[in-house]
Amino acid sequence: MKKFTKAVDSLLQAMFLLGRGEEVKLNKKQMVVLSRLGIDGLTDLPAAWKWMSTKSGANISTFSHCLFDSGYPYTSEIYARLLGDSVFRKLESWMLAQGYIRYDIYNITASDCNLALSIVNPKWSEEPPRGGFEYKIKHTGVSAQYDYYAKTPAVFGLCIPGGMKPYLEAFDSMDKPLQAFIIKRTKKCNMCKYCVQTDKTGSRPLAYTVIAFEGEEYNLCNYYPGYNYCWSSIDDDLANILIEMLSFMDRFTPKKEGESVEF
Repeated sequence: MKKFTKAVDSLLQAMFLLGRGEEVKLNKKQMVVLSRLGIDGLTDLPAAWKWMSTKSGANISTFSHCLFDSGYPYTSEIYARLLGDSVFRKLESWMLAQGYIRYDIYNITASDCNLALSIVNPKWSEEPPRGGFEYKIKHTGVSAQYDYYAKTPAVFGLCIPGGMKPYLEAFDSMDKPLQAFIIKRTKKCNMCKYCVQTDKTGSRPLAYTVIAFEGEEYNLCNYYPGYNYCWSSIDDDLANILIEMLSFMDRFTPKKEGESVEF
């Protein structure tokens, strides 16, 4: 599979560079493929090919996936179809109505995905999102990606900036359905001691928050919630609780100087 995708990617990269007028040396297999497509010479390429290679914002991902219009939400259509069309649209529409912004991410950390989607609240940070829902999250929102090596390739996750600690500390102010969701999805501390691995004194406490819920106590991990807050499909119940979770987290949006924080 890797050999096949590498061959296709290599051909597309060569085609992209040819469209930009750069000198490219094609191998015999690549020449055969282009010949079967009706391309017998490299000096008079089709106009659309050259335009897709040179238009404003052109890159290998937009060229490879034929993303003609930079203002059209291609990635939303792709992931809505893969994850649950009408319900994904419901969640997306709610976020966009709240001022969230859609971003196409062409390469994300620790993934082979080169066409990911993030829909995030820009009030959290002026930096654009890096993509994904696991590492260095600075905005609330959702992020979807497609890893073709995985058994279930399409996945989306909740973007939780700053880890779980501030939200766990405000657990008592959540509605009960959201509390139940947090208890179900957040990792329970299993004494892995990742959070204290750099502590040479042995005195640093483990990074969990003690939560009481329905007569039980839970030690909920403060770190890396992205691994537990991700799904391969979406239904109405999940969309509704994600909207509630996003609304709750956005109460913690960093305030500009002079603004007060309300909880």
